[in-house]
Amino acid sequence: MPHHVDPPEESAFEQATSIDGSAARGPVADARDSNAEDGLERASIDPAVWWSILPVLIFWATRQIASSQVAIGAGFAAAVIVFYINRKREKGILAWIALAGLVIVSGSAIAGLILDSEKAYLANDPIGDGITVLVALGSVLIGKPIIGMLACEIFPRLTRYLHYGDRVFVQITLILAAKDLTTGVARVFLLDSLDTDGYLIFSRVVSWPINAVFFYLAYRMIQRANREARSAAQRRTRDG
Repeated sequence: MPHHVDPPEESAFEQATSIDGSAARGPVADARDSNAEDGLERASIDPAVWWSILPVLIFWATRQIASSQVAIGAGFAAAVIVFYINRKREKGILAWIALAGLVIVSGSAIAGLILDSEKAYLANDPIGDGITVLVALGSVLIGKPIIGMLACEIFPRLTRYLHYGDRVFVQITLILAAKDLTTGVARVFLLDSLDTDGYLIFSRVVSWPINAVFFYLAYRMIQRANREARSAAQRRTRDG
């Protein structure tokens, strides 16, 4: 086993960095380990993430056969159920994000029920986007980019040689802020100009492709940064 080499930067990086025997086994073994780690990360993505679509579907289906207040109540109930099902799986920052999302939906549901307004309930979409923008920018300002915190918590293998404050996470967090600012503004205009069915359709048409591109880009950027950091760590080990 090669001896431990202290990283040249901040101590927090040391906590997020681990150098083991694979550093000395050559490029073939390194590539095999890297591919295995990436595969494990992809496999570890919880399919329950798709359950977040359930409240929207239930709201839309219920409003076809019942009043707006019943539809809002059904959509909110579905959101609570999804939160309850996921509560044991989500820990740390992810749990706080889920709780914040439920609070936003709860406030919008109450407003929608009191005002008997479906659009007041659906306002949780742009409100959530706006809060995400503020949190993303604030996290960068304090040196703890939210994407870095989340990635290191959820995908420890993919971020094995990275620190949550690394430049790649700052970049992705700023991209997140730009993305949600764009979708949030678009949703405000759609909510104002379209009826409920039109908004539910077009707001998803706008947001889902953008989200898919963002997650793919973020994954590739993190994967590349981790490999570069891994190579640098191995060089320091060999030289040391």
